[in-house]
Amino acid sequence: MTAGFAAAEVKVGGSAKAGIASADGGDFAAYSAVKIKFTGSGVTDGGLEFGGSTDTTIGNKYDSLGDFDDASVIGSTGTGSWGVPTVFLSGSFGKISFSKDNLDFFDDTNGGADVQYDYTAGDVTVGLVADLETSNYSAKLSASVGGVALSVDADTYDIWNASAAYTSGPTTITLSANSGDVQKVKVAYSADGMSASAKFGTDDSWEITGGYTAGAMSLAILANSSEYQEVTVSSDLGGGALIVAGANNDQDMFAGVELSF
Repeated sequence: MTAGFAAAEVKVGGSAKAGIASADGGDFAAYSAVKIKFTGSGVTDGGLEFGGSTDTTIGNKYDSLGDFDDASVIGSTGTGSWGVPTVFLSGSFGKISFSKDNLDFFDDTNGGADVQYDYTAGDVTVGLVADLETSNYSAKLSASVGGVALSVDADTYDIWNASAAYTSGPTTITLSANSGDVQKVKVAYSADGMSASAKFGTDDSWEITGGYTAGAMSLAILANSSEYQEVTVSSDLGGGALIVAGANNDQDMFAGVELSF
């Protein structure tokens, strides 16, 4: 029992956001929110790893991670009720996770599943997410073959995605297709503090991004076929603290701090 207690570990971490934001050129309003996350983990005598996590967010937060708009300038997080906990067990058989109605399908569109299983053998990874109440599921297979990263997922909602990515030095070329009969090609470059990407689809969609980092300062720009453009800047103060600001062509603006602890 003593060995079991020694192998267990509980961590408390979190993040915080605070600042001011404006939607559609209107008056600025203040936002502030704190997210606290508890994570526990341990190892059985037989070498199986286990753990669980849950979190809570309190306040009014602002999403400044890209594509911000007037619908997400300031969003209330409610009274700070605890999120749905996730519990896992892993070993040579793979990893199985449980989270009641809280797991996303691999298509990034559907969610609310209960159980997820992942297994990796060499360069091949398989995954399965299932909603036990509705019998819907999502499956994914990814592998690396000859330096090409392959990925395919499908689910019972008749949604599927497939992609192939090849990286040579600082450049990555990705080809993708999906059940919506849309094919896309993306070229991305990242080196020496500079990054850029261009993505084009057969549905006439496109997206261009660019970024530059010099010391503690970072600049990022985005434009797409929906006639949307944005620019964000940040300054890294060290120790998990950032000063951030941004604006877009919808006259949404924000400035504040983002903290990790």
